[in-house]
Amino acid sequence: MIPPSSKGSILIIEDDLDVAEMLNAFFGVQGYHSWSVSYGEEGLRNCHLTTPDLVILDIHLPDIDGFEVAT
Repeated sequence: MIPPSSKGSILIIEDDLDVAEMLNAFFGVQGYHSWSVSYGEEGLRNCHLTTPDLVILDIHLPDIDGFEVAT
């Protein structure tokens, strides 16, 4: 569930933890509710459960290709 003060929700699918943390911090300061996952399959499950407003997707993921996640 999105916090009432949030501008929207952003799911970040990124296996590089430093990049994911940086994006979460940046969007959090901007007033967005964001969270990150490291695997494509996990990202797909999150999309089906929560329906984020925006998904930021890495193409090179450890389990499935980011292009497969997008389709």
